Amino acid sequence: TVPKAAVRCSIPRQSAYRLFKEFNGSNGSVLPGFAPKAKNRGTKRKLFPQHILFLIQ
Repeated sequence: TVPKAAVRCSIPRQSAYRLFKEFNGSNGSVLPGFAPKAKNRGTKRKLFPQHILFLIQ
C-alpha cells in the first residue's frame, strides 16, 4: 500500500501519493522524477532583529 511504501522509503505520505498518481497517470511507462514539498501551512517562522527593524520602519 502507499502508506507502507512511504514509511519504508522514509518520505511523507502526501509525497508518496503524489508520486503514485504521477506514475499511474503515465500508464506506468515513466518513473516520476520529483514530488514537490507541500507549502508552509501557517507554521510560525522565527523573526530576526533585522526583520523586526524592517517591519518597524
